[in-house]
Amino acid sequence: MILILALSGLLTIDSGNETTIANAISREFKKPVVLLVDPKSRWTSRSIKYTSDLNLPNYVGSKLGLVAGDPKLFGFGKPAYPYGFFSKQNDSKYSPLIPTADSDEIAIESNGRVTFSLPSESATTLYRLRLLKTMSKLKWHWFFNSARLSIAANNALPEELEKAVAGALGAKLSETGGAPYLDLDIRQFRNRVGALMDKMAKDENLSMVYRADSEYYGELIRRASDAQIKKAFEKPGSQVTIHLPSGTKLHDLALRRLDVAFATPGLAETSGIQLLKSKVDFDQPAKGVLHSDGRIVVTYSGRRGSNEQFVY
Repeated sequence: MILILALSGLLTIDSGNETTIANAISREFKKPVVLLVDPKSRWTSRSIKYTSDLNLPNYVGSKLGLVAGDPKLFGFGKPAYPYGFFSKQNDSKYSPLIPTADSDEIAIESNGRVTFSLPSESATTLYRLRLLKTMSKLKWHWFFNSARLSIAANNALPEELEKAVAGALGAKLSETGGAPYLDLDIRQFRNRVGALMDKMAKDENLSMVYRADSEYYGELIRRASDAQIKKAFEKPGSQVTIHLPSGTKLHDLALRRLDVAFATPGLAETSGIQLLKSKVDFDQPAKGVLHSDGRIVVTYSGRRGSNEQFVY
């Protein structure tokens, strides 16, 4: 009989952002660590006790409010995508807010391995990774173009680093034409977008219109099939129309958007739906649109004829 003893340890993290966390985890576990950066994120200092028999990426991630895209690797993101990262038409609320380092000094290659060290409070990009000779073939889905990453690695194999990057992005690492490719992982994409919409729907600092939009879109992304999501985000400008049958939760949430957006201030008894009934046939199915830039659009049937539409 062989007894395997679990070793214990203490991970100590100073207060800071994702780069602070990546550096601390990488030093402790001697593994490459990658985090998708959220410009609003800050963590207070903390110590995390662990034992070697735990699934360390999942365990450490849970203690920090992060999700490991692959339970075997230290590639983390928040349960919800950052808003400006997901909503491409609102990129001004994401990438411009994150200091980016791309100098030669942040990465060193030696004997086919990579050492990556970022200045505190900064991040880097997939484009900078691709400048490395050992990762020059790396390609990715366009959705990840704006990603800002905190990376810490010491003498890591490029394959390990690529897998950790995929985990941070919620991507699926595959191979295309002999080159590593970061593709959308529809399950993780749906989960992270859905979590973002749930978060926004409950945020009392947002207007009722934003909250109603978010609740509707969260249901839309959950109801959409894998094929519909893949097609909608196939390339910039792509979109897919999804029918919203009357009487379904999705249709009801689409109507609530109108009710909130067109309600008359000061007239609590007059809803947006009542005001629009002369123009819109609410008994007919509506059509929702999944658009690659995250915009929210629903088309309703007008009352004046089969060709009339009301779009909001």
